[in-house]
Amino acid sequence: MNVALASYKFLFVPVSLGLLIPAAAIPWVNINFRGLHEFTPIQVVSELSNWGNDLGPDVGFDIRNLLVTYKGSYYSAVVSLCLYFISVAIMILSVSWRMHRSKVALAAGILSVTSAILWLYSVQSVKESFADQAALMGGIIGEEFKGHGTTLADMLIRLGAGQYFVAASGALGILTYVSEKKVLRKSQSAAA
Repeated sequence: MNVALASYKFLFVPVSLGLLIPAAAIPWVNINFRGLHEFTPIQVVSELSNWGNDLGPDVGFDIRNLLVTYKGSYYSAVVSLCLYFISVAIMILSVSWRMHRSKVALAAGILSVTSAILWLYSVQSVKESFADQAALMGGIIGEEFKGHGTTLADMLIRLGAGQYFVAASGALGILTYVSEKKVLRKSQSAAA
């Protein structure tokens, strides 16, 4: 590892946490159906936890019905959000736990990257399933969507920026561990 980068390794965990926490308020998915609806992790968890309760007329789009329709997407979205919130807690712990900071940051980093990958899979899976259904329905109803299901799904369902912040935070968490090991290895080889 570059000496200049190793001298700034103390910043990796705070910057990682600084990327991870705001991701809770940044949209992770945008649904452009009867208006633009942006969903943050907090909103998705809130809607999923209100299962069975009426969300009221002021809610423009019910994301829980979209996710539950596609079981694989639903489960990966739920696991992704759980991993995200767990990684936030672990990253906060790594800031306060100085002795094993790099190992705790590594765990948080791996969970963050896994969360981002699962979320990307979940949204892509919803888009593919929606495109398949649009192509099927378009073939039945006048064939206007036939061959354009993917384009329609891409227009209606878009990724937000939140999971990219989570992935970058995870990469910094992993880099914290790698830089610590690199410095330890250099100091052991210099002592020998």
